[in-house]
Amino acid sequence: MNIEGGMGGTRNVVDVKLKGDLVEKAMEEVQRLGAGGLVFVSHDLGSKFARELYERMREKGLAVGFAEGKRTVKLIQEFEKGKLLALIGMASYYGPLVRGLDLPAAVRYALFVGVPKFMFKISDDETNPLRVYQLLWELGTVMNDQEARKLASEIRRMIRPLSQEEFKALENYVKTGKEISKGKDGEQSYMEKLVEKVTQARSKLSSLLKMEGAVDALKKSARLIIRERGGSLYLIVPDLMTYLQASGRTSRIGREGFTTGLSEIIVDEEAAMDALERQAKLYIQDMEWREVNDVDWEQLLRRMALERNGGLGIKPLSPALMIVESPNKARTISSFFGRSTKKSAGGVLAYEVNVGHRPLTIVATGGHLLDLPTPGEGEFGVKEINGQYFPSFTTIKKCMVCGFTFTEGTACPACGSTYVKDSASTIRALRKMASEVETVYVCTDPDVEGEKIAWDVMMVLSPYNKNIVRAAFHEITKAAVLEALANPRQVDERLTEAQVVRRIDDRWVAFYVAKALAELEGRPLPVATGRVQAPALNWIVERYVQRDKYMHVYVSVELQPAKVRLSLELPKELNRKVCRAAFQGSEATVVSVSEFDQEESPAPPFTTDELLQAAAFSLKMGVAETMRTAQELFEAGLITYHRTSSTHVSATGMLLAKTFIEGKWPAEFSSLYQPRGWGPEGAHEAIRPTRPMGEEELKNAVEEGLIRLPFELRWSHYALYSLIFKRFMQSQMAPAKVKKQRFAVEIRPKWDRGPVSSEGEVIVEIAQEGWMKLANPKVHARLAVGDEESCTVIGCRRGTEPGKGILSEGSLVALMKKKGIGRPSTYASTVERLKRHGYVISSGKLNYLIPTERGIKLDGSLRTAFPSLVSDESTRRLVQLMDGVESGSYDYQEVLKKIHAEVLTSVGEAKAMLARKENMSPSSGA
Repeated sequence: MNIEGGMGGTRNVVDVKLKGDLVEKAMEEVQRLGAGGLVFVSHDLGSKFARELYERMREKGLAVGFAEGKRTVKLIQEFEKGKLLALIGMASYYGPLVRGLDLPAAVRYALFVGVPKFMFKISDDETNPLRVYQLLWELGTVMNDQEARKLASEIRRMIRPLSQEEFKALENYVKTGKEISKGKDGEQSYMEKLVEKVTQARSKLSSLLKMEGAVDALKKSARLIIRERGGSLYLIVPDLMTYLQASGRTSRIGREGFTTGLSEIIVDEEAAMDALERQAKLYIQDMEWREVNDVDWEQLLRRMALERNGGLGIKPLSPALMIVESPNKARTISSFFGRSTKKSAGGVLAYEVNVGHRPLTIVATGGHLLDLPTPGEGEFGVKEINGQYFPSFTTIKKCMVCGFTFTEGTACPACGSTYVKDSASTIRALRKMASEVETVYVCTDPDVEGEKIAWDVMMVLSPYNKNIVRAAFHEITKAAVLEALANPRQVDERLTEAQVVRRIDDRWVAFYVAKALAELEGRPLPVATGRVQAPALNWIVERYVQRDKYMHVYVSVELQPAKVRLSLELPKELNRKVCRAAFQGSEATVVSVSEFDQEESPAPPFTTDELLQAAAFSLKMGVAETMRTAQELFEAGLITYHRTSSTHVSATGMLLAKTFIEGKWPAEFSSLYQPRGWGPEGAHEAIRPTRPMGEEELKNAVEEGLIRLPFELRWSHYALYSLIFKRFMQSQMAPAKVKKQRFAVEIRPKWDRGPVSSEGEVIVEIAQEGWMKLANPKVHARLAVGDEESCTVIGCRRGTEPGKGILSEGSLVALMKKKGIGRPSTYASTVERLKRHGYVISSGKLNYLIPTERGIKLDGSLRTAFPSLVSDESTRRLVQLMDGVESGSYDYQEVLKKIHAEVLTSVGEAKAMLARKENMSPSSGA
C-alpha cells in the first residue's frame, strides 16, 4: 500500500480537524455541508457505533444511507442521484466507500468520525491478517527483531493486491483453517502461500510476546500509543493509508480537472491525531490539517459546487509530454500521481498519468542522445566556416555487451559485438510522442550538462512540436515537479554554449595532444586526458614520487584509564616493531592541564566536493560509487540534486528540518531548532534530504511498504543518505556548548632515546547539546596534573605528513576544489577517466591513487611538450572563460577561437622542441 503512489497521488483536498461530541458534531456537519458526503467511522469504534450513528441521523431527519452488505450498490446509486445526503461506512482500507468509488460530480466531502486508527488487543490469538501484520511489525521494531520485520513486510506486500473479497477469504482461511484449493498442476497457490505466511507470523508473534521485557518495550516505545483497558493492553495505530484513500474520494478527475475536496476529522483522541499528522508529514510534506477558523468556508464551498456543476467553464484536456534522462526518475515522478498506465513506443517505455487538468506522459532519454563524431568532419568533429566553429553532433551507440559508447559504425570497437543500441531509435520514439501532445516539458538535470541534453532534445523534436519548454527541479518531489511544470522557461542558450565549449575543448586537447605525442614518440600513443585530467594526473604523480621525503613512523596510543587517544610522529628511520614494543605498556604522566569553554557551531550542509570527501573518509566509498549512489538517491526522490557548489538552504528545507526536530524532540524543540539559510540564494541548493525522516525511519517506511521506490536500496544508499541527513539536520540546529581540556603528557617509552612529549584536547562536559544531539561526541573523564597513565598501542604505521602523502580519491577532489580546476559534475569523472585509461589505480580502503608506469610516462611527456596547455593556470583560465559564457560576458565563438589558437600554438611549440632535439643529437652532425 504505497502512500506516495496510488493513495497519495494527485490530491486536491482541504484537510480540517474538529472537536466535539462525535455523534452530535457528525450530525451538525452533515446538516451544514449538505449533499455529497462520505462519513467514515473509525475502525476501533466498531460497526455497532456506526449503525447507531446512522439511526441517530435518520431520527434527526437526515437522508443518509448505511453502506454495508448487498444494499451498498443500490445506496451508491441513490447517493449519486442526490436522493441521499451522505453515506456512512467504516474507515477500513477494504471498505466499499474507501476503494473504487469514483464519483467526481457527487462526492464533495469526507467526514471522519474519530481519528482513523486501528486499536487491537496485544495478544497472540489475533486472526485478522492486517492486525497480525501490524502487531508483528511494531513488536519486531521495538524488539529489533529483523526476522519479524521481514516476515511482516512480506505479508504486507502480498496482501496489497488483494481485492475486498479476496481479503475476506484470506481472513476466513486463517480463522477457520479451511482447506484451500491447489494451484495449477497441484502447485501451491498464491492464497496458500499467503495463509502460510500469516500462520508463520502468528507463531512468531506468540514467541515474541512470551519473551521477557516485550510488553515493557511496547509500553516504553515513543512511536506507539498503548492503552490499558479491562486488564488488557491495546495498541493504537493511526491508519494514514485508509485516510488518504478515503479522503481521496473527494478529489477525482472530472470536467474541470481534479476536483477540490474537503476532508474533516472529528478528533476523539489527541495522541492519535498527533501521530497521524506526524506520519503524514513523512510522506506528503505539504499536507497540513487546518483548524475550523482557518478555512474560508464560503469560498471553499462555492468552488466545490461550481467545479461539480461546470460553473468554472469546461477546459479542454491539454496532453503534455515530460522528458527526463533516467528511467528511475521517470518511474519516481509517475508514482506521485496515482496509478500510471505504461505504454511503449519503439522500445521506449513511458508512463501516462493525470496531473490536475491534463494527461501527462513521462519518458526517459536514457542519458545523452548526441555527441561529437569520431573522427568526424573538420577538426575532430568541429567544422570551421568563415571563422566560426560548428560542432557536428551525431547519435550515440552503446554496446549492450560491454557498455562501451561510440558514434561511428554498427559494431562495438571495444569487443566487436553487434548487439548495439543507437539513440536514433530513442529519438524516433520521442518524436512520435511529441507529435501527439500539446506541450513538451524537457526536465533534464538542473546543470550545464542537463541544459545541453535539453537543447539536443529541443533540436531533434522541434520539427514535430513547436511548443517545447524547459522545466527544472532540484528535488524530485511532487510539489517541486508541479511547481516546475507551472513555471516553465526556455532552454538557456548560454548554459548550453558553455557546455559546448567544454566538450569541444576536451575533444581538441585530447585529440591534438594525442596526435602530436604520437609524432614525438614515433609510435601510436592513445592519450585520453584533457584540461582537468592532466593537472590532476600531475598532482598524483608528484605526490607519489615525493612521498619518501615526508615519511615518518606514526604510533597511535590510548592512555589508560583515561581512554584518550594520541598520534605520535617519530623519525622515519625507526623500526615499526621496535616502536610498537617500546610504547606498549609504557608509562605517561600528565604534566599540564587547562580547561576552557567553547561554542561549537554546526557545519553547513554538503556541497558535492565535501560529500565526496566525507563519504571517502567515513564510508570508504570511492568518488564514482558515491556519485552513482547519490544520483540514485536523487532519482528516487530522497535527496536534492547532488551536483552543487552551493550551501544555500531554501525555506522548504528549513521547514523540513523543523518538522523532523519538532517531532523527534518536542520538549526541547525551541532550544534545538535554529534555521539557517547559509549561503546566498542562487540556481542551486545544498544537498539535503527531501523528507523529514532519518535512516531508520526510511528503512521502516520501505520495509513496511509505505514508500515504494524504483529500485531496491542497498547498504550504500542508506549509509550515504544517513550522512547527508545528519549533516543537514545538524546545520539547522543550535550551536553546542562544551567544556574542553587541553593537556600535555610526557611518555616514557621502553628505549634509550628518552621521553616523548605530546599534547591533546578532549571534551570533558557538554553544557548545551545543540547539534551534537545528532553527533554523539565522546565525553572524557577529566585529567589532572600528575595523573599516571599506561599506554596501549592501537596502531603503528609508516606514513607521510598530512597534506604531503599519496593522494586519495577524496583528497584529490579537495585539491581540485582548492585550485579551482573542477566542477561538481567533473570531480568523479576526472578520477574515473584516469583509472579507466590505465594512468592510475586505486588502492586500499581510502582509495589511494597510485600512478602506473604509463601514467608517469604520460605526465612527463605532457609536462615536457605541453607545459602551458595542461597547467593548473590554463585549466583555471578555461573555467573562468566558461563562467563568462554562462553569464554572457564572453561570446562563445570568441572563446573557441582563443582555445583553438592556444592548442595550435602549443602543438607548434612541441614540434619545434622536437626539431631542436633532433638537430642537437649526435646523428645529426651538430
